[in-house]
Amino acid sequence: MSKTDTVLLAESNQDDVLIIQHAFRDAGIINPLVVLKDSEQALEYLNGGGKYADRELFPLPLLLLINRHLGVKDGLQVLEWVANHPNVRKKITVVMLCDIEDPPARARAYALGAEAFVLKPFDYKDTVRMVAGWKRYLQS
Repeated sequence: MSKTDTVLLAESNQDDVLIIQHAFRDAGIINPLVVLKDSEQALEYLNGGGKYADRELFPLPLLLLINRHLGVKDGLQVLEWVANHPNVRKKITVVMLCDIEDPPARARAYALGAEAFVLKPFDYKDTVRMVAGWKRYLQS
């Protein structure tokens, strides 16, 4: 794992953002964690548009953590965009996060190339274990 590889978290719930940030720290993951609050920001970042045009400052993430429910466009639509951009897709591992069990969304996420579709844990210790498991995606 390179400490310079970026992790992108697209999450609209600020409480979940704080929990995941703390879980990264407690799991010993020191990679930069860029947080975006909605699907529009995630797409702009991935596309290298607007304020994210400088890839030196805003590199493509090695790992994309994306909430299933993100506002106007949901996480599946962002995942579909990634799937339709092979130059981006081959560089990024995608993990879809969801608050509730959603078998159709799970099937769609895997069909679009997500590496994992996980329910957000209710317990903080379980969140740290989940985050620690993502280290395997950050290994070179």
